Amino acid sequence: MGTVVLRSDCRRRFDCMSGANWAAGMNQTPGPIPEQMILVGLDEDLPLRVADLISLQSDLEFARDCAAVYIARAFVDGQPVQPTDQVQGLINNALWSAGLIAYRRLFTTSRQNIDPKTPRLDVRPLLDTLLTTAQRQAHKVFREVATHHVAHHDSDRQEVKLLAALHPPPFPRKLDGLGQMTIRWHAPPYAEAQTFVEICNALIAYTESEVNTFMDDHAGKLRQQGVDLLYELAERQSRNIPPSQ
Repeated sequence: MGTVVLRSDCRRRFDCMSGANWAAGMNQTPGPIPEQMILVGLDEDLPLRVADLISLQSDLEFARDCAAVYIARAFVDGQPVQPTDQVQGLINNALWSAGLIAYRRLFTTSRQNIDPKTPRLDVRPLLDTLLTTAQRQAHKVFREVATHHVAHHDSDRQEVKLLAALHPPPFPRKLDGLGQMTIRWHAPPYAEAQTFVEICNALIAYTESEVNTFMDDHAGKLRQQGVDLLYELAERQSRNIPPSQ
């Protein structure tokens, strides 16, 4: 079926079994730690705050990874590398733009998908405690760039200037023609991009800690109720038996 990140307890990745072969997997010779796990869909929804935190972490990881790949492509030992062709420059700018847009989503006043009446978790009040003063200043710049120069077209850094081409002296004065010059905002220097990665990592650490705390607490409650019920549920799901039967 794929790979799952186990958040509670041992915090590791593992392969999961499909419902069709879960019983066969239980007959394997047990080792120190199972290489495969039986995944059981619990008949309950995540708390809205936890669901928001997981969604925010996903956006942050994407934003950070885009910036990290941009840094790896655009710099060597902190020094810029001149793109050898147009494609390389386009990819670098696309990576940075995609990262900024994902980062900007964290701070929009959108609504919950699970409960449309509930606003998404607002992380802005957390910035004072999670980020340093320098990182908060950089955050403001990144948001401003993401809002005005990447996600929208009302940018003062992306303008089209109309230019007149005149013959210089000692040639006779003459208007040769008109043209345009486009001013665009490009991807940032090394230090700014590195700061962006550090900000993302600081926010990721917070979301991960909060989600892991919930998962640990909830796993403890399920163990207290007895794991036999979970194994019965796994068998029902493998046979496509509705929970009410």
